[in-house]
Amino acid sequence: PNRTKQNGIHLRQHSKEIIFRNSPKFVINPKQITNLVIRNTTVYNPKWAQNGDGIDISASKNVIIYNTKVNAGDDGICMKSSGTPKNGEANLQNVIIAECIVNEGHGGFVIGSNTDGGMKNIYVTNCTFDGTDIGIRVKSNSGRGGDVSQIFIDNIEMKNIIKEAVLFDTFYADAPVGSTKESE
Repeated sequence: PNRTKQNGIHLRQHSKEIIFRNSPKFVINPKQITNLVIRNTTVYNPKWAQNGDGIDISASKNVIIYNTKVNAGDDGICMKSSGTPKNGEANLQNVIIAECIVNEGHGGFVIGSNTDGGMKNIYVTNCTFDGTDIGIRVKSNSGRGGDVSQIFIDNIEMKNIIKEAVLFDTFYADAPVGSTKESE
């Protein structure tokens, strides 16, 4: 197999499917990675897993997520970006998400809630969201919001969506364990 070293991480290219199951929190959460490919991967957290996000990409550049299946207790495939942008460049940029399936979870494709580092040039295509609470979810607030631009989404199939197909929440706030925003 070919080996690649990026930012101190040794990666092997596999043609077989890789499976991650039952993480106590976010299942896959790469931070500040350049040139990352996640493909032929299955990510599984049960729907009751609190903060059980499937894939959270944070402040990374040149990312491809391809042919990946996600079952999540929280966000399915999520983009995050914290910190101060350097030289006016978004901390998260150049992301392609294609041919993915997200089952269950709070959102199929999610932006936020941390966007203060900025995001740009994200393309989501040919994905299926089945049984998620919300299909496409954008969430942030004034304390952790930042520039988010050049987001392109096409050819998305949404089935059995429990609430909204698309939701923009600019007043998003984490609720304490056991409560909801409505009960605060």
